[in-house]
Amino acid sequence: MKKLSEGNIFIKSFARQRLRFALLALLMAFSAFMFAVRLSECLYVVRQTGRIGSYYRAIGFVQKMNEEILFNNVLQAADIIKGSPHLAFEDRRRAVGGQLMGMKNADIGGMRGLDFDLYPMFNVGQIEFTDAFFYGKLVSLERGQNIERPAMVLRILVDDVALGYPEHAEAGQTLTMLYYLTEEEALARMEAELEGGGAVAETAVDGMRVGERYFLRGVFFRPNDFTKGLPQRGRDSDPLVMRSLNETTSLESGLRVMDEAPIWYVPADADAEDASSHPGLGMLDGELERLRANQSNMWIRTSVDMSAMPLAQAQHAFMLLSEGRWIVSSDNEHANPVAVIYEDFARIREVSVGDTLRVSIPKRQLGMQGAGIGFMPDIVMLGMPGGEDPIELELEVVGIFRFAHPTPGVTISMSSSDFNYVFVPDSVLPGGFSSDIFRNWKYMEYMDASEFLMDSWYSFVLRDARDAEAFMRENGDALMELGFRALFFENGAENFWLSADQILLASALNLAAFSALLVLVAAFISILHVRMRKKEYAIQRAMGLPSKTASSKLISAFALSSIPAAAIGGAVGWAYAAWSAGSAANPFGEFATASGIELGVSLPAWWCLAPIAAAAAIALAMAALLVARLSRQSVLEMLQGGVGRGGKRVA
Repeated sequence: MKKLSEGNIFIKSFARQRLRFALLALLMAFSAFMFAVRLSECLYVVRQTGRIGSYYRAIGFVQKMNEEILFNNVLQAADIIKGSPHLAFEDRRRAVGGQLMGMKNADIGGMRGLDFDLYPMFNVGQIEFTDAFFYGKLVSLERGQNIERPAMVLRILVDDVALGYPEHAEAGQTLTMLYYLTEEEALARMEAELEGGGAVAETAVDGMRVGERYFLRGVFFRPNDFTKGLPQRGRDSDPLVMRSLNETTSLESGLRVMDEAPIWYVPADADAEDASSHPGLGMLDGELERLRANQSNMWIRTSVDMSAMPLAQAQHAFMLLSEGRWIVSSDNEHANPVAVIYEDFARIREVSVGDTLRVSIPKRQLGMQGAGIGFMPDIVMLGMPGGEDPIELELEVVGIFRFAHPTPGVTISMSSSDFNYVFVPDSVLPGGFSSDIFRNWKYMEYMDASEFLMDSWYSFVLRDARDAEAFMRENGDALMELGFRALFFENGAENFWLSADQILLASALNLAAFSALLVLVAAFISILHVRMRKKEYAIQRAMGLPSKTASSKLISAFALSSIPAAAIGGAVGWAYAAWSAGSAANPFGEFATASGIELGVSLPAWWCLAPIAAAAAIALAMAALLVARLSRQSVLEMLQGGVGRGGKRVA
């Protein structure tokens, strides 16, 4: 202080009156402390109110009125909603089919038992994903014991798999394959048994010899016994049904085609050429290519924010997060190459959060109505290989989810194809796809996907949960004219804001009260300081010191006492407020815990600058006003202790 006091009589005077100086500084520090506590508290309450308030989102969706059909087109309604000033974002989810690169999908379950009973007597008319093409030695060939479904039972030691899921056929596995007799063969067997005498009816596989190696094709059908679950690698109780090698599948129509007599097996020595060179199997390469695409196809869905999808809301509880996180709006804003996958796919293919998936998405897409999980309508999009170069994406898995029935204790009906859902941010998937959707499967009528937005693929979120009524006043009539209505999920925002507004009001009143206290204390300290230094100021002026210089020294002396005190008081007040935010003084702690909201309790360090700057600025402003008024008094009046009139200035 000695160095600072050189040439400043006011600072020297403070040094001689240490107790008075300390009391004024303590008073300033206390007022700054209380102001800092209330200001930090108010800022914290406003911040946390906004954070918790954002948890209550007005999530809306569109419904067709007076119709209870699936696959409603809500494109016109979405175009109306798009122009609303209350809209935060809309989620026009898209769908494409893409092929995994270097990995198979999890559609290993096969078709249901009904088709298992009928095949191959009837044309099932559906694309098969569970075919397996493999080489192996015949271990045994026996007559099946099931009278209702006459079959021949083949045991095959597999040594090479051309194509297929490892759960169905794997090198080194001895598997069971069933050849179901055709209708003619079954009738012939019955007649032979009736005739007796050891007569035996021939079947198409009687020419096979134990110990010989063959090229074969089997298809897995899921049995009616659901207790067996999905097939497992190497498990012998998951038999394949024998399928003719020259039976082809049209990817678009789904119909099996076989123009010639069926070829059930092809002898294949160890040095045999590729099976496709066998007479009648010229179609094999194309069939393998289609099967390869089918067994790697994934149902890719986009979303702007999965946490705002209707089926992920608590009211539905249909899509539940098992691990990791949902795709959120920030992922879409930054086009983060991330993905959320289905739980059973992750389990079957041993994929974890943090792993990477690579997918190739053909430009041409074909969609089929009628697919769905439980009560959720959906459209299966299949990527059609060939044509333009496909789009390749490398995606980091950030979340794993599962489907659940909203009614406790009820199991949702699913097939293994439902395991192949992959969600990505909408911005990650570019445009430019040529997508057609079957309008009518029976008559092969198509519609352009760009003209169709299915109701279950659309939702939107408002900027503020309190804007739902204003949104409906603005758009309700226009939507109704088109036959639509917008609905919002119940979110409890009204009750929250009733409580939050009371907390905000109380916090604002506290801040106002302690702001007034700070002003009063600063004014009191300033008045005392000026009055105490009035005579020294007059002497300085009488000795010829210019008014501006004397005033500057007087204000500097006041700043030396008030600014450090304000800084200490403000910093301690901020520290106390930061501690209180994590204690019982936090007005939102109990609510956040009950609601499952992660509530940050730290206060930014820069917040302590606000009360310090405010307290110091108020004190200095008060002192400057008083000194300015004092500078207008005559030196004689100040020396005599008279009250200045704000009259003429004495030089």
